[in-house]
Amino acid sequence: MDVTRSILRAILPAGTAPGVSQVRDRLGARCEDMRCAHDRHAEARWGLDLSVDDHVYHVAMVPSSGARLDAHLGAKQLDESVFADAAESDFTLLVETEFGDDPLHDFHRQLGIVARAAPDAVVVVDVNACAVRSMQWLADVTASETPPNPRYLYTVHYVFDDHAVWAHTHGLRRCGSIELEMLDLPKGCAEALNPLVCAVAAMWIEQGPPESGELFEAGKDLPLAWLPWRDAIAKKSPKGPGGMEDRDDIHGVPAGVLMVPKESWTGRKMVCPSSLVPTLERNPMLYVSNMETARMALLAAEKLPRFARLFAELGHEEGWRFLVKLGYPVDGARGDDEREHLWFDVHALEGDSVDATLLNQPYYIDRMHEGQRAKHPLEKLSDWAILSPHGRFGPDSVHALDRRDADA
Repeated sequence: MDVTRSILRAILPAGTAPGVSQVRDRLGARCEDMRCAHDRHAEARWGLDLSVDDHVYHVAMVPSSGARLDAHLGAKQLDESVFADAAESDFTLLVETEFGDDPLHDFHRQLGIVARAAPDAVVVVDVNACAVRSMQWLADVTASETPPNPRYLYTVHYVFDDHAVWAHTHGLRRCGSIELEMLDLPKGCAEALNPLVCAVAAMWIEQGPPESGELFEAGKDLPLAWLPWRDAIAKKSPKGPGGMEDRDDIHGVPAGVLMVPKESWTGRKMVCPSSLVPTLERNPMLYVSNMETARMALLAAEKLPRFARLFAELGHEEGWRFLVKLGYPVDGARGDDEREHLWFDVHALEGDSVDATLLNQPYYIDRMHEGQRAKHPLEKLSDWAILSPHGRFGPDSVHALDRRDADA
């Protein structure tokens, strides 16, 4: 598999295989130019190249060959009927492309092509991320004008044995980056380190990775560096998974092993990121780019009516909490971009304002303090979250909570 191309597969119901003319009609006038192509997949029934804003997407109808979903992340959230329908599928609609300078925008558009070309699909397989996505997720994402969270561009796999844990991503290579890894993690610290991995992945998607061995920070008091995986295992062979014997075509692509630089009397040495777990458990400030902050704020505002509806229905139920994140200028800020984004516990939504209590002590705003209750303008909204008996949900995942609510 060419991991630098983004490949999505829409598994179609048994007995269905729309022809090229039908798919062209579904894609409609939004496509500036389409032409039938000599397909790169020998088994394809047909293929076409689709040009949208000078960006080319390849669409093909290929056999499903009894699609299996159980090995993919996200499979546990699927209904049993989806597995059965996927196993009986005869054909798959494939959409692939190479991302440009804005991978998230290109991915969002690729998902939109899948949704229009295969509206009756059983499920969508993101080949690069080794993940499956429900049609409900696809409909929710493509109905929004705001791209999805960058975490949908990749997944994090954790491989365990009796000794240690090997964490590694799938999907970042198609974004022009390298994959991320952590070796020899002690068992039990993966959950604490996941926010760190997501922060670094988002940074590398947008900015690209720094030079190997160069110091960078993923957040306050969170220094990091990375080494190519070959160099990392040559310096110290892993006690757990992730050694040369685990490096196949998929796990042998360019990847950076995250390390924490430590100064000692013998010079700088690199230690396991698990050394940062105590810091991460204190809920430190993780850096988020201005571009991602803007995306989060747009999506939070777009889906605020859903948040308000669920708050009105469930806000006073036991086991439910509704939080908002608001961005306030830091002390001495010179511009609007210099903001600290703080979480608040919601008591009431009142038109364009929210009555809420600050949940964390600001780092850079002396006039505000943890536990302070006040009314705040919702124009400062940058994110929101719902903590429920079913888990945590935000603007990118509230569709799953809507489904649970409907099923109940």
